[in-house]
Amino acid sequence: MSFLAVKKKGICAFNNYKEQRELMDLFNKEEIKIFLNEEKEEAIRFAETNKVFGFLLEQELLNLKYLNKLKYQQCYAVNILSKEKDFCVILNDIYYVSTKERILWQRNKKSFWAYTYYGHEDYFVEDLEQNIINYATETMQSIEDATANYFGNFKLIYHHYPWDMLSATNIKQIDDKIEFRLVSDTIAKDGDELKLIMKKSNVRICDEDIISVSVRDIPRRIKNEAIVDVIRNNLWL
Repeated sequence: MSFLAVKKKGICAFNNYKEQRELMDLFNKEEIKIFLNEEKEEAIRFAETNKVFGFLLEQELLNLKYLNKLKYQQCYAVNILSKEKDFCVILNDIYYVSTKERILWQRNKKSFWAYTYYGHEDYFVEDLEQNIINYATETMQSIEDATANYFGNFKLIYHHYPWDMLSATNIKQIDDKIEFRLVSDTIAKDGDELKLIMKKSNVRICDEDIISVSVRDIPRRIKNEAIVDVIRNNLWL
């Protein structure tokens, strides 16, 4: 659903291109502007009135509503079981540790020591996170400043950063179907990288054909939100 805002008259809801053209033809002599569903408040401000009219609004599909709820709750990926196919969908950007290489702050030498992590897989991410936390404590920096400085020094030593990411996919409603811009059979570890296996683009599926949606774990995902925020907001540049 989107809105056509008409100056001084109101905002008109429409669901597809055909309805959009009908509204534009109807108000072709008025000052108008198109807004997306999430831009309703901006549409109201443009129209200078909160009157809403137009075509019948599409009802949000139940499974789409659930997926949006999981996305809002910071769920990172889900497995979807349907009548025709099973696939994995990334709901939020995933930042993960992509190397065994590490640096450790040496307080007595006031410098970093480079080493390779050969410990248990269960502590693969925790080892890096704890290095950053300890560095922040020993140098009396905030976790955000310490993370940015840690990444900067890591890049100087190894010529790359210790993390990588998998991007969230776009999900939208098309009539009675849910369209996923990108899905995969699964997310698997390939060496120190995470990869989408058997990727497919622009997959559409009827809401009623979805049997279940289950949250899935992501290996090597960075869980410390302060560190993730530094990466997400490019504060390490």
